[in-house]
Amino acid sequence: MNNNENTTETVAKPKNTRHLNIIIVVLSILCVFMVGKMFLFETILVQHTSMFPTIAHGDTVTLLKSQNIDRFDIIVFQDVEDADKKLIKRVIGLAGDTIEIDENGILHITYTENGEVFNQSFPENYINSTNISIPPTTIPENTIYVLGDNRLVSRDSSEFGPVQISAVLGKIVGLDKQSAITK
Repeated sequence: MNNNENTTETVAKPKNTRHLNIIIVVLSILCVFMVGKMFLFETILVQHTSMFPTIAHGDTVTLLKSQNIDRFDIIVFQDVEDADKKLIKRVIGLAGDTIEIDENGILHITYTENGEVFNQSFPENYINSTNISIPPTTIPENTIYVLGDNRLVSRDSSEFGPVQISAVLGKIVGLDKQSAITK
């Protein structure tokens, strides 16, 4: 047996190559983060009280840029009267739903899912008023019905009607109430 055949040589990588690999990985992670921040997420400082007590003036919210929304999601959309403004509201009804808020402040939603009709009622314990009522309203295709939790001061679908899905910028996935603390 030849000694040369059983001998394996190990070549040490230069330290500079390892450092370069670490730098490339760190830069790649930073790039992915920056792209995600630019295209997937946005932070918004809230400057109104229409979602109080859920979201207060001075809170910071994180927006996931998506039009995939469900009932009761809190969303951000372009103001129907001023496209430069963004509004934050709660989705109450989706296209095809019939919604109503009765004189006792109970939200009633009738919707069809997988061919089955559902009638559900929800006491709106999260809102800042119970003396607002909305007659039965069926939501048109490609629109949603949105309301602010602070019904008495909110500009929402009860005033300007359903919102086009195309106006939705995304849904709130994070809330930082620390920013609301005054010094």
